[in-house]
Amino acid sequence: MRARRRPTAQRRASSSVARGRSPGRGLLRLQRAAGNRAVAGLLAQRDPGVPGVAFKSTAELDALTISQFDAYATSRPDWSLDPSLPAARKRSLVNTLRFVRAGEPSPLGPTGDMPVKDVEATGLTAPVRQQLRTYARGVRSEDTAGLEKTAAVADGLSTGEALGKLERKIPKGILHHSMGKKEDGRKEMANLITEGEVEQFGNYVRRAGAYLEAEDGFDTYSYLEMVKVDGRHPADFIGRPRLIRNYHRFLAPMLDTLATNEGDRTKAKPLLVILHTSNDHNGAFHRDTELMNLVQHPRNLTIMIEGATSLEAAGNKVTRVARRHGQRGKIQQLMIAGHGSPTGIEVAGTQEASGESTLDDADLATNKRRTERFLRRLVSRVETGPDARIVLNACLTAADEVAATLPADPTLAAAAIRQSLVDSPSLATRLGQLAPGRTVEGNISSVPAGEYMERDPVTGAGTGLLHQIVPSDPYATSTNRADYIEHGREAEGAIRALVVVWATDRAEAFRRLNARRSQRIRDWNDRVIHTFYDILHADPDNISLINKIANAVARGLSEFDVANEQTPGAVSGFNNDLSKAEAMKVVTPLYPHMAAGAKTAVEQTLMIRDAARRPLFMNLLDGFATTVAAAPHLEEAWLAAPMTALLPVADAPTASRKQMKLALYAVTEANNADASAFLVANAAGRAAFTMPGSTTVEGLTGGGYTQTDVLTSLGLIGSGGGGGGGGAAAPNYDLDGDGTADVHIRSITRESRVTARRLNVRERPDITSARVDGVSRGRRLEVIGVSGDWFAIEFGGNVRFVHSSWVRHRPVP
Repeated sequence: MRARRRPTAQRRASSSVARGRSPGRGLLRLQRAAGNRAVAGLLAQRDPGVPGVAFKSTAELDALTISQFDAYATSRPDWSLDPSLPAARKRSLVNTLRFVRAGEPSPLGPTGDMPVKDVEATGLTAPVRQQLRTYARGVRSEDTAGLEKTAAVADGLSTGEALGKLERKIPKGILHHSMGKKEDGRKEMANLITEGEVEQFGNYVRRAGAYLEAEDGFDTYSYLEMVKVDGRHPADFIGRPRLIRNYHRFLAPMLDTLATNEGDRTKAKPLLVILHTSNDHNGAFHRDTELMNLVQHPRNLTIMIEGATSLEAAGNKVTRVARRHGQRGKIQQLMIAGHGSPTGIEVAGTQEASGESTLDDADLATNKRRTERFLRRLVSRVETGPDARIVLNACLTAADEVAATLPADPTLAAAAIRQSLVDSPSLATRLGQLAPGRTVEGNISSVPAGEYMERDPVTGAGTGLLHQIVPSDPYATSTNRADYIEHGREAEGAIRALVVVWATDRAEAFRRLNARRSQRIRDWNDRVIHTFYDILHADPDNISLINKIANAVARGLSEFDVANEQTPGAVSGFNNDLSKAEAMKVVTPLYPHMAAGAKTAVEQTLMIRDAARRPLFMNLLDGFATTVAAAPHLEEAWLAAPMTALLPVADAPTASRKQMKLALYAVTEANNADASAFLVANAAGRAAFTMPGSTTVEGLTGGGYTQTDVLTSLGLIGSGGGGGGGGAAAPNYDLDGDGTADVHIRSITRESRVTARRLNVRERPDITSARVDGVSRGRRLEVIGVSGDWFAIEFGGNVRFVHSSWVRHRPVP
């Protein structure tokens, strides 16, 4: 009798699997008799599926949003195998899901509120896909202008198309800087679309080389104001006047006058030159009516130079204008307009494709040699006499910045302050020294736009002679610093004046200080000034602390009532320059009066040294609905150091809402390592986050990112996949039809190709599983999920598995 041959290890395993599950041993007999295709047909009749999750009807599918459809496909990865689903509808739905899940990050989050049937109805042609992808990038506004999330497909398409047009004309970094970083900027992007000015705006910026520097979208706002209010397009002015770059920042009638003046070489009138900065980070110089009044005053021939890229280029232009238009080749009056400081003023610069600006300031502290040479060149072109005037239309150019470190002894400190006034004069003081025979004027404080001419004492009309008048801060141009201590309206200017008068006339300093302290507090700047004065009143000899406050935090605090200025960088001195105790002397009285954004910014500076304040920061963060809402008040650099303590990995499995919000912000904005580790630990090998309460990744990030986006960025799942789950997750799929889930399938939707010469199709994601069939190189597969190292595919009307090593996803168009 012939002995039986022992089966190989592979045959033993296959036989064991076949014997252990339906349809039993008959399956092997059928396989021998009819081949693998018959086996696949028999297996398909079992319809195992997902326990407790039924296929949705056509009506139910029609009612789903994209997010709901993704959730359905995630919970039932074999949804497309529903035998009642018409083939054409299946193709349409697969195409839709495949598109919204593709990319890193995918359009899924931003399109999540859109009805599935409306997205299907577009046909997802190439232009539609491009517009929706661009729309999705805009919603996340990571690297481009920001768009609002919408449930209307038509709105998503139109805004995506509009943003795409802008991106073809303007670098994405510049769009992000001006209309993507802050909420006000994103609103201006929406206004640009609403007004139908997208293409014209893009053409104008490219042709003019205009800068879009204000993070709150103020450049776009000013452009639209010229169109709507002035009835003109900024592009109409390109080349006339020719000495301007950023036409959109100025009033149209003023530009008309400047264009006319550039053609006037009669030298019949005294020449007034405005040297205007090309860089304006907050729109402070936009659409200035009083500047227009100065330009149009009949006394002078006014020429404005704006847009120089360097000090030397600015100086060259001033010289040419003086020769061409000035009586005797001279300028009678000169205004330099730009953002300023005690030692400098912005004059020239460029904007990079990233959106950041490279400035070339006239600054005696950082650029002394070139600044002195530049100032002397300007002065050489300004005539002398009673009407010869130089005005610095900038903040703080007449304020005094005293060296940061002063002796503790009050007598020595006073002497050091007086010496500093000699060694390091303000920009206005130094310019006055360089320009004898001319009146030189600056500002003691940070000022808003004001008036720029003397008024006739009888009529009150402007005379055409330069002089700054700031109605909201009347003492800003005063040379009497004691007056500003008592009456000044801006905190940095007031405290800098106090330092100087304390050293030169201490009795007068305290007389004015006490007079101010007796006045009621009217606004935020008043409150800050009172806080500074109270500190010196309580410790009259400690001028060193007052001077540190002036140099470290006064400027930031003076603007801390403006939401866009409430950033940790604005008050970095609380950590960098003041001791913990010194910082608290300033913070404590002001804190109750700060808005949530201001408190959030302050806590980032304080918690670096004081761990007890970290819970305060986290509570404030939790007060913002989303990471998008909190982002204007957060800075990654300040959060990096305490991040480990704020997000301890031990807390990850039971993360709070505030912790998840911080972690999601830090990985989507900065790829922070501690935040990444926290989220990886939260997922705990399941490739799905344990979210607190009823929160979702989309909800906490404002809809810009899905769980899959973040999991993919962390490397917890491969690219191209749908929502939730992974090889280590709990089973969710019933392969053998016994009513119990026995394998986990993470849903994805990809069209793929076989790369192996012959690839086995198996019943389970297991090399020892029964081989159902084989597929050849180049065969198209519909991949519907991932289970460990295996792809789940549609095969013979059922779910089968192939090893992922021999399958490549085709790019999603």
